[in-house]
Amino acid sequence: MPVILTPSDYMRWLGPEPDPRDLMKPYPSELMKMWPIDTKVGSPRNNTPDIIDEIGLGPTDLFDV
Repeated sequence: MPVILTPSDYMRWLGPEPDPRDLMKPYPSELMKMWPIDTKVGSPRNNTPDIIDEIGLGPTDLFDV
């Protein structure tokens, strides 16, 4: 899993400190946000900023119209 930093940790991560291991901790899940994105994200030909915009979900089952 990649390291997720808060803005207050950016300079420390990029600085000369020899061992920033304490920054390598799980990021709080309550601060994360997830949303559905378009399947176009799977192709390198689709290289636009809007590729990660949230999309609406269609019906999730047969009776959800």
